[in-house]
Amino acid sequence: TVRVDSTPGEGTRIRIDLPVAEPASEPSALTPEVAPRERIGGKVIVADDEEGVRELLRDILTRAGHEVRSAEDGGEALALFDAEPADLVISDLGMRPINGFEVARRVKAVRPSTVVVLLTGWGAEFDSEAARRRDVDQIVTKSFSVPGIVEIARAAIAKSREGAGHPVPVPQSKSSGAGSAM
Repeated sequence: TVRVDSTPGEGTRIRIDLPVAEPASEPSALTPEVAPRERIGGKVIVADDEEGVRELLRDILTRAGHEVRSAEDGGEALALFDAEPADLVISDLGMRPINGFEVARRVKAVRPSTVVVLLTGWGAEFDSEAARRRDVDQIVTKSFSVPGIVEIARAAIAKSREGAGHPVPVPQSKSSGAGSAM
């Protein structure tokens, strides 16, 4: 089914519900299986007000061997982080009432070694140095690739653990397919 909700001055939300598919007998290219020796198994918080994006990231990162908790807004993400800090926080930039920059500021105030990645659907160019001054390690567009997100998470968790005094080797890949390097 397709559901379209549109409110003048607020925008349009489209929801598409598809039937549940039978599980694949082999991993697909969209949900790559990560070999056990490559798994780092970090703690990740994903915050996005778009349920589909939140669930997709949770599924990708869980399948890559991470422990993922998800939140539908910045306040919920911060509550999860306060209850149990994470190695990586991936947050939507444009959430309300607490946006991604504020999530980053509060996370870094508590645990500077946690890597914060912001997602944006705005398609704007962001200055990496300006983002770092706002406590953001990386900004990624919502047109990310699955292998790119897996690689970003792998590198971020290694960086977080090194910053916390726990070095972790990270396998190198030829291309992450998403965003700029940390």
